[in-house]
Amino acid sequence: MTAGLVSAVLVNLNCAGFAERVLRSVASQTHTAIETIVVDNWSTDGSVEWIRKRYPAVKVIELGSNRGFSAALNHGIAHSQGEFVLSLNFDVELEPQFVTALVLQLRARPDCGWAAGTMRQLRDAGPIDVIDCNGHYLLRCWHCYAYDPDRPRLDDYQMVTQIFGASGCAAMYRRSMLDDVGIDGQVFDETLFAYFEHTDLDWRAQHAGYQCLFVPAARGAHVRSGTGMSRRTEMHALPLSNRFLVMAKNDSWRDLLEDASPIARRTLADVRATLASGQTRALRLAVWRIAPHLPGMLVKRRQVRKARTGSTTPARRWRMNPHFSADPTVRNRHRSPA
Repeated sequence: MTAGLVSAVLVNLNCAGFAERVLRSVASQTHTAIETIVVDNWSTDGSVEWIRKRYPAVKVIELGSNRGFSAALNHGIAHSQGEFVLSLNFDVELEPQFVTALVLQLRARPDCGWAAGTMRQLRDAGPIDVIDCNGHYLLRCWHCYAYDPDRPRLDDYQMVTQIFGASGCAAMYRRSMLDDVGIDGQVFDETLFAYFEHTDLDWRAQHAGYQCLFVPAARGAHVRSGTGMSRRTEMHALPLSNRFLVMAKNDSWRDLLEDASPIARRTLADVRATLASGQTRALRLAVWRIAPHLPGMLVKRRQVRKARTGSTTPARRWRMNPHFSADPTVRNRHRSPA
């Protein structure tokens, strides 16, 4: 590990259309001690060759097959040297102070293991002043929203504060925390392949007693689902199944029973939305994924429980009450009791 160094790890799968913007923004950071690592999941669009030609300082690792988002991130982390690891999506753009702001806050707060910044929505013409993601905010239906539903405007986020977790589109992790919370040599659970892998890490870090920070001075922008992965049927099935796998791995049975009604209602809303989109095959794939992976998640659950530092689960502190709808624009207005 190299003190002061930030390792920016990006996973590439045919992201040629986004490469220039994100790599240029990383190269323009005021924090200059950054190594950039691109892990390629068997791209066929010429993006690997383009990156090597235009950004020769970037370390490109070709896996030779699509091993999934979690496995690629783990591979990049294993080949990095930084004191901090920045998980970064290709469809983002960072303002020059982004890395500096996160590093300063994490150094000032040794109890905090990871951090998120202000991510606005990114359009072709540039960022607009609408929240895309200001971290992870856990709901009782066991989904994470991208901002506190009680604070829907950018102006509502002026202070550094503790939050449940950070979206993987641009999350800064302290390496010592990643080393501490990994299970069986995996920082990100490769069973999940993609989706909910960062939420799972949020849970494990909270269980282990680490805190996550929201840092408003770290600003960037994100094209949500810009890479188009979620339009594939197989990828559409993953969040449906992974939500249940991560619940089984991390949540207490007491909390799951207490929130059975909101969980069921959100699940029904997800099923209806999936059927309305014509993705009926995705539902079958989701169900088929849960059964073979559930036993392994329950084994990992025992390891997660052993690492707990408190008498209650993080859910007791962080969960919020949502309104339930298949419409993702519907937000809650009431917090759940602590």
